[in-house]
Amino acid sequence: MNTNFLAIKKIINLSVPMSITQVINVASSFFCMAMLARLGHEVLAASALIFSSQSTFRVMGMSVLFPISLLIGHDWGAKNYARIGSIMRQGWLIALVVSIILIILFLYMKPILLGLGQQAPLVAIVQQFFNVYVWAIIPFMLLIVNQQLFFAMQKQHLALIMSLISMVALLVVAYVFIFGKWGMPALGVTGLGIAMIAQGVVGFLFSTLCLLMMRDFKVLALFRKGQEPSLTTLKHMFKIGWPISLQISGEMPIFFLNSVMIGCLGAHALAASQVVTQYLFLCVVPIFAFSQALGILVSQAAGRNDKQEIKQVGNMGILIGFITAAIFALIFLTLPKLLASFYFDVHNPSNAVTLHLTVILFAMVAISQLFDSTRNVTTGALRGIFDTRFPMFTGIILLWLVGLPLSYSLALLLHLGIVGVALGSAMAAFIGASILLWRWNKLTNKT
Repeated sequence: MNTNFLAIKKIINLSVPMSITQVINVASSFFCMAMLARLGHEVLAASALIFSSQSTFRVMGMSVLFPISLLIGHDWGAKNYARIGSIMRQGWLIALVVSIILIILFLYMKPILLGLGQQAPLVAIVQQFFNVYVWAIIPFMLLIVNQQLFFAMQKQHLALIMSLISMVALLVVAYVFIFGKWGMPALGVTGLGIAMIAQGVVGFLFSTLCLLMMRDFKVLALFRKGQEPSLTTLKHMFKIGWPISLQISGEMPIFFLNSVMIGCLGAHALAASQVVTQYLFLCVVPIFAFSQALGILVSQAAGRNDKQEIKQVGNMGILIGFITAAIFALIFLTLPKLLASFYFDVHNPSNAVTLHLTVILFAMVAISQLFDSTRNVTTGALRGIFDTRFPMFTGIILLWLVGLPLSYSLALLLHLGIVGVALGSAMAAFIGASILLWRWNKLTNKT
């Protein structure tokens, strides 16, 4: 009982600040989307495409960097400090390469979205945003590398401070340039792009100054002259990281394609989806951060070769993750109209269709998120023991060969609409969670 309590304490000490950090980031998008909603129904619908495409492809790019925290966590547990510096230098290099790819992709979002059947007026608004947002990508990707080091060394308070400072910069600049305050021009979605540039630059500068000035990072020799890229380190990162990157890159387009599918159902469905998605992110992102924290703690235990701690930390983490998801589910089921009222006037008859779809979607998401959260947290535990291939194959196969076809069939062929999209995703998440729980128990019971 005492060892379980210590495991829970260790999980909470790392995961809660990480979760708060991610919630701050999502809350920033939440408030920015609320600002855009004040510009009209068309901009609200366009914001669904903006945030879905931005988050989809940005997370796909970030996924290449996520293994950094696991590898550093393992070496931190083993006190192999020299290799941590090598991992960071490779991470910065990879971040620059990924940034170039993302910039090219975002500059050509207009033909991509038009080719997927989206409405031309909405696509024009989306491209207007991305033409400015691309300047935020490089500083953002570099700060993600720095953030991974903070988490792996359990300096999560630095990541939390960085997120708070960046959020203030984002919201102030967004308010000024979206609405044209303090003598500035009212730029709408372009103003949001400018605000995200400010957010990325401020976060990168703060995190880099921490690495340069704080004594705790001196032992890593991060900026030592004459250090050449290590091919061995790069190969090790690739071996552990490619399944993680491929899994996330394979799963994130499902979110994007679901948004496209909902877009085919009309502006009311798309607006309802955007409202629910913003609240869903308030659940998903902390769970995602919780999954990453669990992976780091398990990897640290693996670095110390403590098999009992691996099992205890993993089991307690999975349980806490499920309880957290259940709390969010209860809120979605009991307060859907109140949640929707932050985005549009629920008493306005012209919003009746959107409100009806929003309430239904909240109920569907409440159930599916229980399964998906369990799947994500268990995936994090498995990654901590470097079992990355099995979750990758499980996630990709289920979401692409089960979830997406089911969502399409139920939504468009059987005419269940937005309910069909949510139901297909829920069924895939349930199967995935069951399989990964079996995998975790099988591997940890061997030790």
